[in-house]
Amino acid sequence: MKYLFPLFLALLSFNQPSLAKANSSLSYYAKVMTSGVYFYHSQNDAGKQFEIPQSYFVLLTGDASEEFYSAKYGNRIGFVKKNEVSPMDGSPKSPFATNFNFRITSMSGLPLFKEATFESEEVASLQFLEDDIYFYGNFQGQEFFENSTDIWYYCSYTKNNKTEFGYVFSYYCDFITPISQNNEYFEEIKEQLVFTPQTLQATTQSDTIKALIILAVVIPVLIGLYFFLSPKKAKTKDRPKRAKRRTDYYELSESDLN
Repeated sequence: MKYLFPLFLALLSFNQPSLAKANSSLSYYAKVMTSGVYFYHSQNDAGKQFEIPQSYFVLLTGDASEEFYSAKYGNRIGFVKKNEVSPMDGSPKSPFATNFNFRITSMSGLPLFKEATFESEEVASLQFLEDDIYFYGNFQGQEFFENSTDIWYYCSYTKNNKTEFGYVFSYYCDFITPISQNNEYFEEIKEQLVFTPQTLQATTQSDTIKALIILAVVIPVLIGLYFFLSPKKAKTKDRPKRAKRRTDYYELSESDLN
């Protein structure tokens, strides 16, 4: 009987439809090959958030529209234009330029603004010589005074375990870490990206076909088990044939009778 239980389990598993498991989503790294490539917070030109440093990567997470991919850059979630990035078949070791910092030089401190204008909402106040500020990318915003600059830094600032994101006016900043070239490169993906993996659907068979298949498997196995498990008959040795008793036989002649 110990051989029948595994067989029973095998038949149960055979009779159940199976589905191929797949990851919930696929993603691809795309390299920024030229300058002027922006990360967007919305799918329009007014949604530009910052310029991604050339030679670095953005993680593509979905097909948002005909023009945009859904994307991630560091811990920022947004969009990039499809025709501005090059999807690649590989995972870079240092995809994002988010570990570069700079210092505040304004003696009165500097506001961290929600937008790249001086009239925007202030989300944090950065102190003089504060340098725990991490650069994400440049953004062309409001010019403070004539012939100064209109470049702002989109950055992150963490204080009391709370991280804020926004813009600071670059005129009052220095010691920005030089952004090195990212030389990681992989084979470019030319075909259309697929972000949703294909899930194999179970093909269900009719009950009749299942029954016939099970019988075709079970019957030969049971017959084999019967012959394998049945006790073997002991072979008997050939016994010598019992000799028939001879009886004395005498034939009398006529002379003996006289």
